[in-house]
Amino acid sequence: MSGIGETISGDLGRFFHRKLVVAKPGHDFIRAEPVGYHSTWDHELKRTVIRHVATGIRVAADALDLVERVDRRKTPEPTRVVYLYLNHADGHMPKFVEAATLANTRPRDAWKVLVDHGLLRQVDGAWYTGAVTSMDPVHVVRRTEHRVHARVEEPWHGADFCVAFHMLTRCIRPAVGGSPEALQIQEPISLEEAAEDFVEVDYGVQLIEAAIRRDAADVQRCLEAGANPNFVDTRGWTALHCAAGIRPAWEVFDLLLPVCNVVARTHRGELPVDLADKGGQDDTAAVLREKMRKHPKGKHLVT
Repeated sequence: MSGIGETISGDLGRFFHRKLVVAKPGHDFIRAEPVGYHSTWDHELKRTVIRHVATGIRVAADALDLVERVDRRKTPEPTRVVYLYLNHADGHMPKFVEAATLANTRPRDAWKVLVDHGLLRQVDGAWYTGAVTSMDPVHVVRRTEHRVHARVEEPWHGADFCVAFHMLTRCIRPAVGGSPEALQIQEPISLEEAAEDFVEVDYGVQLIEAAIRRDAADVQRCLEAGANPNFVDTRGWTALHCAAGIRPAWEVFDLLLPVCNVVARTHRGELPVDLADKGGQDDTAAVLREKMRKHPKGKHLVT
């Protein structure tokens, strides 16, 4: 990806991936409507949906994010977006509204709604089936257009609603029998039951938080646990940036200065010393400049 913000998403999967994972300002998501779709307020459903213009299929504005991770912007392994289709004629509208309402803040509850109403059916242990496919509405309509007679036995034929799932790739597999595009998905892991078995703690996130709190003991704990001292958050800030912009805690600086990149820049091009100057932290800025004078690149940036 280039550094130029996208103003449109190539497809629905890319749209949800950007919204859930890619670190972009929120307004980018609003402008980045997928090709062939339009975000609109639906008066019948009384909620915002992403409507596929060609078919009228209404997609829940938020995908069920079923990928466990500490840092919301960092996925632990490959992921995919898949889709569950529902029909108005089968009385699915209230279930769609209920699941769509929970999708953003309580995705596991939304999953339970779909299971309890039989829209996802258990087939093998923790695996579930239903009208699930990797095809978004654009590909569903293309599939129909390229046939003289639509294959009505496909579970998504004539669908009115669609719910997206963001899942680990290993939790998705082809369904046995039926349409070759049909998929089965695995019940989400319960993080609460055994978090240590499923989530690798990213100590880089904790290191930044400790620096913000000016907590020297926690900074040391994170470094000893293997935290990357130059880990960056969604702004491009390192722990040193965070420590530089606030009232100094010299115990924290004593831990960070030997291991952090003193000339690391944020996404806006700011050095730690720039943030110290901006925050009026003259003593901190002086220490950072002294460190920069001994850096092969930093010595050319000292003013």
